[in-house]
Amino acid sequence: MILSAWLEAIPALGLLVVFLVIPGLVNLLFLRMPVRWSVILAPSLSMAIFGVSGLVYREFGVAWNLASVTVFTVGTWIVSWRLGAALKGKCLLVDERAKSPRHPDRWSRSSYLLLIAGALVAFLVLVVPVLLLSDPEAINRNLDPMYHYNGARAVQVGENASMLGGMAGLYGILIRSITYPPAWASIVALSSIGPDVVIASHTLAYVVIPLLWVLGLAVLGRVLFPRQPTAAALVAPASLMFPVFPGYLTISTGFWPNSLALSQLPVILAFGVVTIRAIRLSDRRIALGIRLAPVFLTALMGVSFAHPSVLYTLLWIGIPSAFLWGVGAVFRRVRHGADRKVTRLMAAGLAFSLVVALLFFLQPRVQQYMSRPFVRDFTDVPRRLITSMILSSAGTNLVLNVGLALVILLALAWGGVRAIRVRQGWLVVAWTAQWLVILGSLLPLGFLTRVAGIWYHDTYRLLAVQAVFSSLLIALAMQHLFELLGNHLAVLRKPAAWGAYIVGAAVVIFAGSLVFRIPTIYSELGTAFGKTQAFQSQEELDLIMSLDDYVPPGAPILGDPASGIVYAPAFGDVASVWSQINIRDLDTDGNYLARSFNQIHTSERVCEVLNNYGIQYFYEDDPMTFKGKDRKEIMPGMYDVDTSGFTLLAEAGNAKLWQITSCAYGLPSFSRWNTTNRSSSYLATLTGNIPDNLPLQIRDGSHVVGPDIY
Repeated sequence: MILSAWLEAIPALGLLVVFLVIPGLVNLLFLRMPVRWSVILAPSLSMAIFGVSGLVYREFGVAWNLASVTVFTVGTWIVSWRLGAALKGKCLLVDERAKSPRHPDRWSRSSYLLLIAGALVAFLVLVVPVLLLSDPEAINRNLDPMYHYNGARAVQVGENASMLGGMAGLYGILIRSITYPPAWASIVALSSIGPDVVIASHTLAYVVIPLLWVLGLAVLGRVLFPRQPTAAALVAPASLMFPVFPGYLTISTGFWPNSLALSQLPVILAFGVVTIRAIRLSDRRIALGIRLAPVFLTALMGVSFAHPSVLYTLLWIGIPSAFLWGVGAVFRRVRHGADRKVTRLMAAGLAFSLVVALLFFLQPRVQQYMSRPFVRDFTDVPRRLITSMILSSAGTNLVLNVGLALVILLALAWGGVRAIRVRQGWLVVAWTAQWLVILGSLLPLGFLTRVAGIWYHDTYRLLAVQAVFSSLLIALAMQHLFELLGNHLAVLRKPAAWGAYIVGAAVVIFAGSLVFRIPTIYSELGTAFGKTQAFQSQEELDLIMSLDDYVPPGAPILGDPASGIVYAPAFGDVASVWSQINIRDLDTDGNYLARSFNQIHTSERVCEVLNNYGIQYFYEDDPMTFKGKDRKEIMPGMYDVDTSGFTLLAEAGNAKLWQITSCAYGLPSFSRWNTTNRSSSYLATLTGNIPDNLPLQIRDGSHVVGPDIY
């Protein structure tokens, strides 16, 4: 039974919880943060610890592993303990609003039970189908997981978790500095038992991320709606209307680092609101701000180490929200004749925020992202507008989705009015700002389209963010609807009725979301077999999982990544020459082998390249079309290889593992497959006689370097 197979994931789940919670939790407790907020913010602080330790250890040449991370973490605990001692027992964050007679806390025990019930039901609805349909070792068939499996192994093997180079070896033979957020790979590397990173990856993606997501939504609802407990409890169930997150991003695309960051977005928003509220109500605003700002910024830094797009999201929705709030505050102060000096300072702050926004968009890296090419036009505008409302592809059933869009639009408008009435109008501003950038990813809209380039023009990444604000607004509408019904039916005013409403709403919303979206995201769970997949049979997958039985530890294996060899490092102590489906233009030697390895019997140069990097093994499979691309055209050197003179080590179906023994001289140890040797191109050192079948940009000496990878 598939469900019982997940029992194997319990150790990985335990380790994931330990590494995500304990480092940050202890720091926050030492800093005199309330226990509740210490638990809530712990994952973000833990990711900050992993990210900073990776940078520091790379700078000083120290290996990043469990022992060194433990030392670094204990060091942060000591610093936090000393800082906390300086507070002389005072709690760093006190909810003054809850104590104020002007803002009575309406949260009873039943209110908290409703909140927990809503989050629990949403979590179970998200996770149980995954547990029933896929076992923890079933390979995710999409392109991005190829990279993320190998990223975790790269951190394990290379003992380097720096965002400035930890993933540098994943782009072929040549190692060049790249920028990539390390939090996902770091957590999986620490939580994996042995070289197998698959179980930890799937447990984090399919179980932990949904848990963090629903808890974050519940916390955000509690913070924003202190006088509407039922609305807060409905936020997590309302999110089930939008399978784009976590389902689509974790299952259908495998954008796992992005998903980890997005799962913390509600928490960051909630803590930001609480921080602003506490500072505004405090008698010592500057002192409290100085204390709370580092905690907020550290949490934000931790989430950015998972994926920096969350930082850009907060800037995009936060700047207009803060600006409009500031304009309103200035006008109110002018109207009531408040202290002119303070009013001028606030006006100056508004001007400064505009300058900051301008500088953000002028920053070279942001300009680079905004310059990404965009290929869509104004065709099929109605369908794209529907997509921007239902946060999902409009599909082929346009009439059905028009009805869904109208219902959601009505609920959003209703919720928007309610948000303004409960003094959370910034939600309307945030939703609108996000909707505009979504349109920019769907249609050529000038500046908005350029801004959408920060998120790769990937509409689904933007829709996932919008799920937060849509869920909040729809929860307010649902709460008001039931409240109106309760005014006429006394039975609906009982707490039990509210509980039944929340649970029933979650089930109905989720079921409805499946009806409107067939096939569902769950249809992509589990390892796929066939002639257009990486594995044609279970036997081939079994061979990939056991390759370390046939080759020495850490040995690099040559082969088209689409053949399945790219997954081998995720299961055992072997290396794949290519760790993702794409070939990097800068990788001169990798490009050469991809196009010329099948000339091994006629070109000494092939043996020279193999010899230089200690590549002694070749994984052969039949030509295939993978993700719509003919792999024989992309990597012709991996096909039609004359394997006479090779030694067959293992085979399964059409797949074969060979030891390359046909070169005229003895190949050196595979230990030449190391960071130092791979940091420069062997072919680039040759003078003349560069093979003619290299790509043009390499053959003429001009190397094309793409932007740093995010």
